[in-house]
Amino acid sequence: MVQANVSLKRINKFMNADELDPNCVTRSNTESKPVVIENGSFAWGSDEEDHKHTDKHTDKHTDKDKHTDKHTDKHTDTDTDKHTDKHTDKHTDKRTTSAATLHNINLRVNEGSLIAVVGSVGAGKSSLCSAILGEMECRAGRVNVKGNVAYVPQEAWIQNATLENNILFNQPKDNKRYQLCINSCALLSDLHVLPAGDQTEIGEKGINLSGGQKQRVSLARAVYADADVYLLDDPLSAVDAHVGKHIFNHVIGPQGQLNKKTRLLVTHGLTYLPQMDSIVVLKNGRISEQGTYQELLGKKGPFQDFLLQYLASANEDMEELGELKQELESSLGREVVERQLIRHRTESESDSIVNGDANYGRSKRPSENETFPPLTQTGEENKRTEKVGEKLIKKEKALTGKVKLGVYKYYLSAVGMKYIAILMVFNIICQMCIVGSSVWLGLWSEEESNDPDTRDYYLGIYGAFGFGQAISGFVGDVVLWRL
Repeated sequence: MVQANVSLKRINKFMNADELDPNCVTRSNTESKPVVIENGSFAWGSDEEDHKHTDKHTDKHTDKDKHTDKHTDKHTDTDTDKHTDKHTDKHTDKRTTSAATLHNINLRVNEGSLIAVVGSVGAGKSSLCSAILGEMECRAGRVNVKGNVAYVPQEAWIQNATLENNILFNQPKDNKRYQLCINSCALLSDLHVLPAGDQTEIGEKGINLSGGQKQRVSLARAVYADADVYLLDDPLSAVDAHVGKHIFNHVIGPQGQLNKKTRLLVTHGLTYLPQMDSIVVLKNGRISEQGTYQELLGKKGPFQDFLLQYLASANEDMEELGELKQELESSLGREVVERQLIRHRTESESDSIVNGDANYGRSKRPSENETFPPLTQTGEENKRTEKVGEKLIKKEKALTGKVKLGVYKYYLSAVGMKYIAILMVFNIICQMCIVGSSVWLGLWSEEESNDPDTRDYYLGIYGAFGFGQAISGFVGDVVLWRL
């Protein structure tokens, strides 16, 4: 009952929640830019919910002020009103500033450009993607998106279907485009490992795929969709370094399959930043800096601090970061860089000890010898058929026939003849009471006498049948539970 009550409350809260405004993101094709955000402030909750919270808080302080006025005469009515208004204004201002996750966002993305969104944990990078998709409440400003949008989330969403159907996603199959997606997203080697290749059935939530495989399937589905705008929420974080480099070069990067598409990439991979057309730096839900890699590197602002923080938490033997460290040293000076790295490492180690995460921020060393074979398909692969046992979900086969007597005998001996006898006796008594009460009720209905003694007689016998049914049923259930 307790669990049912909790579940009903959650369902009730969800069903009574405010609907998202479908017009918070416009789809005007007259805009020159594919993605435009002007003075946008976004939050996960609605204004009404925040008002309820503020009203409760304000009423609490108002009651407190009234309680104080009853016991002291030091404050006049004017002072009380001022005190109440002060609390109201204070908490109203707090609601408008703290309720929003993203504040005063101004972003204009050029068509066909590659934009990187970087920032520390909790800066609002994923929320920015959700705001563009219309999944957040728009408190202020406007958002316009031109064209179709494909979204790749941090946690890949996988259907309980074949790998091919997960990629096609109900679209007609174009063999050339499909094979190009497979190769670009580094899935070719996985097809050789899977029992039935792209016809292998994927379990619920991708249970028979690794995290990197699920992310690559999710990315391949987005690439095959051939959308106009791509929102990529850190898709390279779940794959190995060498696989991430392959995907960036063949899919996301300037020479990749999506080089003519508008791409917004949330990433922690610093080695890709020099190839970006523009970089957006988020800090505390605000865009602190925006520009090209070289422009931000020369400003000595939040972007440089983000780079130093990443370098401090990464492995020192990563060759890709050597060039980045040299650029920082030439801009800030070697002594300043070393001092900042020591400070960030100390803070990172302290946080790791507190959180119990000693491997935070470490990256895997890329394998330079790993290569990906070209996409070729032989006639034998075309004729590949599923083997027995490859499907995770099979059609249930119902057996027909009689249950052998030995099965009942085995069951009775396992339970114990004593308990079986007791259970059968009380079940028989219960059934006798059920039948007896029905028969007795029929006899009572045929009785024409209105004498009170006769009525009490029939009622007493009928009640005895009901009482016997309840007792015998309860004892039988207890015996069955004890088994």
